[in-house]
Amino acid sequence: MSLDDDKAQNVTVIDLKGKTSFADYMVIATGTSQRQVVTMAEHLREKMKSNGLKTVPVEGADQGDWVLIDGGDVIVHLFRPEVREFYDLEKIWGEPGRQPGGRLRPDRKAPARRGGREMNLTIAAVGRMKSGPEKSLWDQYATRLSWNLTLREVEERKPLKGKELMEREAELLLQAVPDGAHLVALDRTSKSISSEDLAGRFADWMATGPQEIAFVIGGADGLHQSVLARADSKLSMGALTWPHMLARCMLLEQIFRAQCILTNHPYHR
Repeated sequence: MSLDDDKAQNVTVIDLKGKTSFADYMVIATGTSQRQVVTMAEHLREKMKSNGLKTVPVEGADQGDWVLIDGGDVIVHLFRPEVREFYDLEKIWGEPGRQPGGRLRPDRKAPARRGGREMNLTIAAVGRMKSGPEKSLWDQYATRLSWNLTLREVEERKPLKGKELMEREAELLLQAVPDGAHLVALDRTSKSISSEDLAGRFADWMATGPQEIAFVIGGADGLHQSVLARADSKLSMGALTWPHMLARCMLLEQIFRAQCILTNHPYHR
């Protein structure tokens, strides 16, 4: 049983080699209904297991709007038509020859989406991420996010320490923030919020707020007061101390989760 046997539509294969470390290929296909999407996912999972894969994780099969099948070297995304158009993974990966449509325009209705403004997100962080588990985790969520995302990494090469280093990092971080962006400072002393609350903030920004949102993550000693004073809002991810590179991945996961909450995607349970 294959996608062709299940009458999948608009099947696209994207070569990921050299672009990311989490898979070699991405397959995107469309089913005309939730039932067809779920059936395709079940048949594909059975086929992968019969070909020797011991475990084949599947997400989203309980609803059938967007089902992800993790085949190891091959990641398969199965969509209903309007959900595929909304997330537009072909555009994210720059695949030529994709089906017409693209990201939904503000005057068109996205599935269960609040508001209609396109979001441009920037994450400005101290330090440069190298190849490894954290980079793979980042790539997974960055790939699945439909909002425009830019990572701007800053690093002071001079051997500065203490207050002097924090001041210099603050300068570099503020330079990385796009003009006119709503600046969100990650500050552990601020009030923690739930994932649903964060989704609510995004809903407000999409409805009437700024289209440019910049999240700023400081270095080992946190953010300098100059950044906190410039911030339009603050966000705490709790009082626990996390590895610096993992913290930005956790932030990105929460942004992706907020998107899923707003689109009623089954990722958030």
